[in-house]
Amino acid sequence: MAMLHRRQAGLALLALGAAALPAPAALGQPASGPVAWETDAGSEAIRAARGALVAEIAEARRAGQAELAFRAARVDLNQDRRPELLVLLEADQACGTRGCNLRLYRPEGSRFVLLNTWDAMAVTVLHSRSGGWQDIRLDTGQVYRWTGRLYAP
Repeated sequence: MAMLHRRQAGLALLALGAAALPAPAALGQPASGPVAWETDAGSEAIRAARGALVAEIAEARRAGQAELAFRAARVDLNQDRRPELLVLLEADQACGTRGCNLRLYRPEGSRFVLLNTWDAMAVTVLHSRSGGWQDIRLDTGQVYRWTGRLYAP
Protein backbone atom coordinates (compact mmCIF):
# COMPACT_ATOMS: atom_id res chain seq x y z
CA MET A 1 0.00 0.00 0.00
CA ALA A 2 2.86 2.42 0.84
CA MET A 3 4.36 1.78 -2.60
CA LEU A 4 1.11 2.81 -4.24
CA HIS A 5 0.99 6.06 -2.25
CA ARG A 6 4.58 6.97 -3.21
CA ARG A 7 3.82 6.32 -6.85
CA GLN A 8 0.65 8.38 -6.69
CA ALA A 9 2.55 11.20 -4.97
CA GLY A 10 5.17 11.10 -7.73
CA LEU A 11 2.51 11.27 -10.39
CA ALA A 12 0.86 14.16 -8.56
CA LEU A 13 4.14 16.08 -8.50
CA LEU A 14 4.58 15.54 -12.23
CA ALA A 15 1.00 16.58 -12.83
CA LEU A 16 1.65 19.80 -10.91
CA GLY A 17 4.60 20.53 -13.16
CA ALA A 18 7.40 19.74 -10.72
CA ALA A 19 10.65 19.19 -12.59
CA ALA A 20 11.97 15.67 -12.21
CA LEU A 21 15.73 15.37 -11.86
CA PRO A 22 17.30 13.55 -14.79
CA ALA A 23 18.68 10.10 -14.24
CA PRO A 24 22.52 9.93 -14.13
CA ALA A 25 22.62 8.35 -17.60
CA ALA A 26 20.68 11.33 -18.95
CA LEU A 27 23.51 13.62 -17.83
CA GLY A 28 26.02 12.17 -20.25
CA GLN A 29 28.36 9.22 -20.03
CA PRO A 30 28.32 6.43 -17.46
CA ALA A 31 30.17 6.97 -14.16
CA SER A 32 33.34 5.24 -15.41
CA GLY A 33 34.71 3.51 -18.47
CA PRO A 34 35.75 4.48 -22.00
CA VAL A 35 34.16 7.65 -23.33
CA ALA A 36 31.72 6.99 -26.18
CA TRP A 37 32.09 9.76 -28.75
CA GLU A 38 29.06 11.28 -30.43
CA THR A 39 29.04 12.42 -34.06
CA ASP A 40 25.33 12.96 -34.73
CA ALA A 41 24.83 16.63 -35.63
CA GLY A 42 21.65 16.78 -33.56
CA SER A 43 23.15 15.37 -30.36
CA GLU A 44 23.44 17.58 -27.30
CA ALA A 45 27.21 16.98 -27.10
CA ILE A 46 27.80 18.04 -30.72
CA ARG A 47 25.65 21.15 -30.31
CA ALA A 48 27.59 22.08 -27.17
CA ALA A 49 30.90 21.46 -28.96
CA ARG A 50 29.89 23.72 -31.84
CA GLY A 51 29.31 26.47 -29.28
CA ALA A 52 32.70 25.85 -27.65
CA LEU A 53 34.48 25.75 -31.04
CA VAL A 54 32.93 28.87 -32.58
CA ALA A 55 36.30 30.57 -33.19
CA GLU A 56 37.93 27.44 -34.65
CA ILE A 57 34.98 26.77 -36.96
CA ALA A 58 35.02 30.39 -38.20
CA GLU A 59 38.79 30.24 -38.76
CA ALA A 60 38.48 27.02 -40.77
CA ARG A 61 35.83 28.63 -42.98
CA ARG A 62 37.97 31.76 -43.50
CA ALA A 63 40.87 29.50 -44.52
CA GLY A 64 38.63 27.81 -47.07
CA GLN A 65 38.76 24.47 -45.31
CA ALA A 66 35.94 22.00 -45.16
CA GLU A 67 33.81 21.85 -42.03
CA LEU A 68 35.89 21.28 -38.90
CA ALA A 69 35.73 17.56 -38.10
CA PHE A 70 35.26 16.60 -34.45
CA ARG A 71 33.59 14.21 -32.04
CA ALA A 72 32.23 15.14 -28.64
CA ALA A 73 31.01 13.65 -25.36
CA ARG A 74 29.44 15.05 -22.22
CA VAL A 75 30.72 13.54 -18.96
CA ASP A 76 29.89 14.69 -15.44
CA LEU A 77 33.37 14.37 -13.94
CA ASN A 78 32.68 16.24 -10.69
CA GLN A 79 29.12 14.97 -10.06
CA ASP A 80 27.61 18.48 -10.04
CA ARG A 81 24.88 17.43 -12.51
CA ARG A 82 26.40 19.81 -15.12
CA PRO A 83 28.40 17.59 -17.49
CA GLU A 84 31.81 18.66 -18.71
CA LEU A 85 32.46 18.55 -22.46
CA LEU A 86 35.17 16.51 -24.18
CA VAL A 87 35.93 17.41 -27.80
CA LEU A 88 38.23 15.45 -30.10
CA LEU A 89 39.26 17.51 -33.13
CA GLU A 90 39.86 15.25 -36.12
CA ALA A 91 40.92 17.73 -38.81
CA ASP A 92 44.30 17.09 -40.45
CA GLN A 93 45.84 20.14 -38.80
CA ALA A 94 44.67 18.94 -35.35
CA CYS A 95 46.23 15.46 -35.58
CA GLY A 96 49.81 14.31 -35.37
CA THR A 97 51.83 11.23 -34.55
CA ARG A 98 50.67 11.24 -30.89
CA GLY A 99 46.97 11.59 -31.69
CA CYS A 100 44.49 14.38 -32.27
CA ASN A 101 43.74 17.49 -30.24
CA LEU A 102 41.57 16.46 -27.29
CA ARG A 103 39.99 19.24 -25.23
CA LEU A 104 38.15 19.31 -21.93
CA TYR A 105 35.69 22.14 -21.22
CA ARG A 106 33.83 22.99 -18.02
CA PRO A 107 30.33 24.53 -18.21
CA GLU A 108 30.18 28.07 -16.89
CA GLY A 109 26.81 29.75 -17.25
CA SER A 110 25.74 29.42 -20.86
CA ARG A 111 29.25 28.81 -22.23
CA PHE A 112 32.11 26.34 -21.87
CA VAL A 113 35.56 27.25 -20.50
CA LEU A 114 38.63 25.34 -21.73
CA LEU A 115 40.38 23.42 -18.91
CA ASN A 116 42.84 21.10 -20.68
CA THR A 117 44.19 20.10 -24.07
CA TRP A 118 46.03 16.87 -24.87
CA ASP A 119 47.15 14.86 -27.89
CA ALA A 120 45.21 11.60 -27.74
CA MET A 121 42.58 9.52 -29.49
CA ALA A 122 40.68 8.06 -26.54
CA VAL A 123 39.96 8.80 -22.90
CA THR A 124 38.72 6.58 -20.09
CA VAL A 125 36.97 7.91 -17.00
CA LEU A 126 38.21 6.08 -13.91
CA HIS A 127 36.43 5.20 -10.65
CA SER A 128 39.17 6.93 -8.63
CA ARG A 129 38.79 10.60 -7.71
CA SER A 130 41.06 13.53 -6.93
CA GLY A 131 39.70 16.75 -5.46
CA GLY A 132 36.13 15.54 -6.05
CA TRP A 133 36.65 14.95 -9.80
CA GLN A 134 37.04 11.57 -11.44
CA ASP A 135 40.53 10.73 -12.67
CA ILE A 136 40.96 10.15 -16.39
CA ARG A 137 43.36 8.02 -18.42
CA LEU A 138 44.34 8.83 -21.98
CA ASP A 139 45.11 6.17 -24.57
CA THR A 140 48.79 7.00 -23.98
CA GLY A 141 48.39 5.26 -20.58
CA GLN A 142 48.95 8.49 -18.63
CA VAL A 143 46.52 9.09 -15.75
CA TYR A 144 45.47 12.67 -15.04
CA ARG A 145 44.14 13.91 -11.70
CA TRP A 146 42.21 17.07 -10.84
CA THR A 147 44.41 19.69 -9.13
CA GLY A 148 41.66 22.16 -8.30
CA ARG A 149 42.15 24.13 -11.54
CA LEU A 150 42.91 21.53 -14.22
CA TYR A 151 43.93 17.94 -14.82
CA ALA A 152 47.63 17.12 -14.42
CA PRO A 153 49.68 13.90 -14.49
